Amino acid sequence: MLTKDGCLTRQARLWSTLPDSVDWVLITNPRHVKYFSNIWVNPVSFSAGQPVWLHLERSGKVTALADNFTLKSLSGEAYVDETVSETWYDGKHSVENRDLKPAHALKSHFGTLDYSMGAIECDSFPAAAFETVKGEPSNNISLGDVIKLLRRKKELDEVEHLKICMQACEAGHGAALEYVKPGVTDMDVYRHVHAAVLKQADRPCVVYGDFRATNAKLPKAGGLPVGYTLQQGDLFIIDYSVILDGYRSDFTNTIAVGEPSADQRDLMDACIASLETGEKSLKASVACKTIFDLCSDILVKVGFNPLSGHAGHGLGLEHPEPPAIVSESTDTLITGDVVTLEPSNFVPGIGGIRIERNYLITENGSENLSHHKISLA
Repeated sequence: MLTKDGCLTRQARLWSTLPDSVDWVLITNPRHVKYFSNIWVNPVSFSAGQPVWLHLERSGKVTALADNFTLKSLSGEAYVDETVSETWYDGKHSVENRDLKPAHALKSHFGTLDYSMGAIECDSFPAAAFETVKGEPSNNISLGDVIKLLRRKKELDEVEHLKICMQACEAGHGAALEYVKPGVTDMDVYRHVHAAVLKQADRPCVVYGDFRATNAKLPKAGGLPVGYTLQQGDLFIIDYSVILDGYRSDFTNTIAVGEPSADQRDLMDACIASLETGEKSLKASVACKTIFDLCSDILVKVGFNPLSGHAGHGLGLEHPEPPAIVSESTDTLITGDVVTLEPSNFVPGIGGIRIERNYLITENGSENLSHHKISLA
């Protein structure tokens, strides 16, 4: 869970980036509502997917706007000064368009906003809701872009929350290492992993990612389980995220189904060398393209293919998010980034291997946030 102090710090960082003429901002993207207020609608609830908007004033006041049911379905404490709800369902009358209720609450509480004095993040702002504002913006501000840039620097409460996601993910990886064997299905593995994640998290959460086997004939595979029965000689890629209140982990292991071959062990050793090489270069101000090249070059040096996909990416409220550790990246690491490194190699006749860890970038290097065992067996 995010903290009130963390939310206030992020709000202050936002205001410091905006022109003094901006007196208010309206936040509609659910990730950014979470970022500034800790508001997250429980995805396992009656109101899953429903919007809550935030109205932030330069004076410091924060108002949450939603329908009357959504505010009952939050998964944590809302760090706001006021909540305003518009009745959607009262058990007596027919229901109206629920998605517009935050806009109705905004207009009923604030009247018509003067757009020349504020900024709207329009990622999920229905066209019909523009009746709540008048005029044109006086500042050329892409509020969503400003916030996404701010999000790269994780505050302490965000890092602590991410660690909780990662501890749950670690539990699932440990369970998978003990469970994967010939004769079980990829769906069996998913259920087993999910059970271990839920036990560690001790509350409902979302688990998604790759739970698929590769083999000598089908080196590349990805996606959710399909009911395939694992066979001796397969390599099973487990690359998944655990989402708790919007924040997520994302790390990977590849497990041999049965006794791994010498070629499979060599391929895993190459991927581990790539991961360790990239890890040594993780530091604020290092170019992401440099990290990609280091991870790819070591794979070639030990006799395998160069990286065909990314070497890693940013992580937090989205997957992936900046920075991108890719061949043509223009990004540079900054202090506070949380990133993945995930080298992979897919070889006909052997199969495919992907491994991955998560790191917090510091001025002097990085902190490994994921501590699962990376091993074929």
